[in-house]
Amino acid sequence: MKRLDIEILGLCETRWADSGDFWSDDFKVICTNSTRRQAELFLTKSGIQELKMW
Repeated sequence: MKRLDIEILGLCETRWADSGDFWSDDFKVICTNSTRRQAELFLTKSGIQELKMW
């Protein structure tokens, strides 16, 4: 994400065990896990602000 200058990255069809969020280095990772949809968002600090303003 740093190399490509991406602020928000979304992934779908992931196989994460739990829902929740955590920080990994400089990125906020938000995981959803339901029976129908599983997705993750990776956000930088400025990406979080952009998402809030949207």
